[in-house]
Amino acid sequence: MTSASDSRRFQKGDDDDDGSVDGVSGDQLKQMEDDDLAELFLSSVPSQSTPGTSSRTPNEPNRPQKDKRKSKTSKEAKARKEKEKKEKKEKKDKDKKDKKDKKDKKDKKDKKRDLVEDARRIEEDTMKDQDSSPPPPYHSSSTQQTCIDSTGPSTTKKRKRKASSEAESDEMVAFANSLDDFNVDPVTHPETQSIHPSANFHQSDPWIRRMREAQDEVERTYEAVLRERDEANEECRRLGKQVEELQEDRETRERERRELESAVAALEELQEDRETRERERRELESAVAALEELQEDRETRERERRELESAVAALEERNRRSMSSWKRQLGR
Repeated sequence: MTSASDSRRFQKGDDDDDGSVDGVSGDQLKQMEDDDLAELFLSSVPSQSTPGTSSRTPNEPNRPQKDKRKSKTSKEAKARKEKEKKEKKEKKDKDKKDKKDKKDKKDKKDKKRDLVEDARRIEEDTMKDQDSSPPPPYHSSSTQQTCIDSTGPSTTKKRKRKASSEAESDEMVAFANSLDDFNVDPVTHPETQSIHPSANFHQSDPWIRRMREAQDEVERTYEAVLRERDEANEECRRLGKQVEELQEDRETRERERRELESAVAALEELQEDRETRERERRELESAVAALEELQEDRETRERERRELESAVAALEERNRRSMSSWKRQLGR
């Protein structure tokens, strides 16, 4: 004969991939089957005190233990789910923070790259202007000749530039010799600067001027970027203050709303109390009116009773007199 626990042991639910049945793992299911087999074996062995009968019924022995295991399993599964949910939430928050940090870093990198690209573009434009412009003048004919050779102009241009440079050098030397008696610096003298091409080299050379303009443009761009950054920071601070003010206003309105709700609740309670007192007053007035009516009825009945008593006394007196007269007449 198969017991209830033995029949339950062969009932199967939905099997999972890990060998679990109805949320119970394979190891726990095996332990439960072993307990059922032990229970079946003990139920089939007769007791020593009462031979021929089983020591205990199959429905009794280990029910609380199995319920404890099931409740323990459900608690463990619930705790595991809570832990997985918490880990998933922490991972989601961490991914969100990493994504935000990555975006901020990318924005900073893009801003820096834009600045570098602007500087490089200005430098390239400057180099293009430099390539299209003639080479700058030089102090001596040998230096000028070396630069001309590297750039590769024609022989005629070389000779013309060499002759021009030599003539300017001779003219400068002659003018400087004429100024020796007056202790005049040939480099700083305005007429010397108009003669000697290297005296005002940095002021008149177009290539240097363009380089300085490009450098000034880069500095202006950088200063503009810094100003924009400062303005953005100031705007952020201003918006932050506005947010704080709005938060304070919101808290103030929330506090006022709660106070108004409390006041409205108090007014409603007072209104209910007033209605209750008004109802009680009407009830008391009705009771007083009823008492007055009862009092009037009592007085009326009392008056009627006295009148009836007077009438009865008069009748008794009349009857007594009549009886006396009748007795006198009968006595005669």
